[in-house]
Amino acid sequence: MDSIYVVEAENLLRGFINTRDDYYAAKVLDDILDCTNGVVRLRELVLKMSKYCKCLILMPTRGILKITKYVLRDYDCVIVVDSVVDFLYSNSEIINHIKNIDSVILITDLDSDFKCLKMFCNYVKPIVVVHAHGDNVDKLHNIEDLEFCNICGTCQVVHTFRYVEYCPGFTDGDRAIHIAYMSGCVVDIPELDYSQTLSSKGISDVKKVKLEIFRRNVERLKISDLRLFIL
Repeated sequence: MDSIYVVEAENLLRGFINTRDDYYAAKVLDDILDCTNGVVRLRELVLKMSKYCKCLILMPTRGILKITKYVLRDYDCVIVVDSVVDFLYSNSEIINHIKNIDSVILITDLDSDFKCLKMFCNYVKPIVVVHAHGDNVDKLHNIEDLEFCNICGTCQVVHTFRYVEYCPGFTDGDRAIHIAYMSGCVVDIPELDYSQTLSSKGISDVKKVKLEIFRRNVERLKISDLRLFIL
């Protein structure tokens, strides 16, 4: 990851994050994955994605309202940020088309409605990328109730675990972009608006900081490589 991005992120989030709690959460997730079937490491997931040509990332912005079954036909990989799941269930035609795409990846830190996440996993059977951080330790044990094709663990501390690997980003959207970007796919994202969200959680002060980090990172990637497009 770009070292400038790391410094900017740490400076902007100073006082908002607790690395000790983040480490503990990553260790808990690592222990859970040790007893879980279908575990893949992040590097293995990226290698798997490198076989696909075009990836669409669905985030809780107003751009998702432009997604139709005809748009989805152009993609062999779709990455879904967990706060979009409840919206997808309001459009059965869209979710039925997503189910039939070659590779569907769900990025989650389990902060969204777990009932919706469970329904999505049961129906679509995605690859689930679960992120551990200091605020979601209790929720990590719930992943045992999800049905998935494979499961991958990520964290926000730079440390070597058995299954959990460091992944840049303080939002699910950040991590979705980084994973797709590392794979070498052409990455499309529906129109982004960093001041609004369709997520029912809204935007807290901490979230505003994280979205600013997200915005800077997206702009940097857009400038540095033409594989990232905003629809």
